[in-house]
Amino acid sequence: MTFLGEPYMSNPFEIELAVRDSELDAFGVVNNAIFSVYIEHGRHELLRDMGLDIKAIMRTGDALALAEQTLKFFGPLRSGDHFIVSTRISKVSAVRLIFEQAVFRLPEKEKVLEASSVGCFLDKRYKPTRIPADARVKLKLYCDTH
Repeated sequence: MTFLGEPYMSNPFEIELAVRDSELDAFGVVNNAIFSVYIEHGRHELLRDMGLDIKAIMRTGDALALAEQTLKFFGPLRSGDHFIVSTRISKVSAVRLIFEQAVFRLPEKEKVLEASSVGCFLDKRYKPTRIPADARVKLKLYCDTH
């Protein structure tokens, strides 16, 4: 990982979830769009673990928005499957966070998805802005200790 141009490496943050029947499509597998919800939840939980609360950021009038997302599917999830969403920050620039994510079906930890997402801090006018100083401190501390 790079943090403002400096090389870094962090361990993935993992959460375990289970497929709900309402997330299935007509073929009995998780609808592709639902995977975006799963990985969004993974990003938000990672940020919360770092001490960054999306809702608190929103209350300031600023935002952390999804600027880009790429998904690569390797297999399906079905009703009742338990799985892990693995998330790590692979790069931090002055404005952006790049997240590398994966979804693994349990218990074998079979990879079913790889994803890359770019988060961008926005000001009150929804224009890109530098990562706030307090957020940079929390990101650096987390990356140094994980």
